[in-house]
Amino acid sequence: MNSTISKYFATALLLASTLFAAQDVLFHYPDGQESYVGGKRQFYKDFNKILNDQKIQPCESKEEYYELNVLIKADGKISFVADNENYDETTSKCAKDLSREVAKYLDGWNAATVDNEKVSAIASFMVIPNQLYGTLKDGYIAEPTQTLAEFPGGMKEFRHLVAMRADTRKFTYDRTFRLEITFVIDRDGSIVDAQLAQSSGSDDFDYVILSAVSKIRKKWKPATINGIPVRYRFRIPLTFQL
Repeated sequence: MNSTISKYFATALLLASTLFAAQDVLFHYPDGQESYVGGKRQFYKDFNKILNDQKIQPCESKEEYYELNVLIKADGKISFVADNENYDETTSKCAKDLSREVAKYLDGWNAATVDNEKVSAIASFMVIPNQLYGTLKDGYIAEPTQTLAEFPGGMKEFRHLVAMRADTRKFTYDRTFRLEITFVIDRDGSIVDAQLAQSSGSDDFDYVILSAVSKIRKKWKPATINGIPVRYRFRIPLTFQL
């Protein structure tokens, strides 16, 4: 799995950690262990067979995809993990419903092992329904095409615009402010949901910077998966010397 897709999966696992903090759950499989008997190639092969055998109707949109996150318990049974923050029901609901329906028929789930004991663990599978009907290509593994969000002119230009829109005139003393913010690049390239991830130590300064970010109207090039624009949460450190 390439690093981009690994980061995408990591988002869901991070969210899942809040659900199972009090339980003995692994958030990834130990090296060398497979979450499905026969590995992912067998997972997709079985997925394909169930789609055909059960005559599950395909999604209307051929571009839908879904990241199926499952908690595989020590007894081999599964439950579903909450969707990650990039899940968009308006573009992926069919793929989600289809994936979860097929998952109920799959019987190759393989519990993780630690010190010769079966333990619960979380596994993720990318499902692109349109690729899984009919005759499946031998050795098929879903490889979604993903591009990250980009700002015209790059991050240097984005930081410059933040600085230009930040009204720091009331901060008259010499000081270096460092903070981190997160925001979502929406499917149309606009910035939404700007939040503070790490404070500068000054609530007033934090507010000024968050306001400056929210005022930027120049559109980003949105992130995509399989050519479909998706919401993408960005985290960026900022440093200001006054």
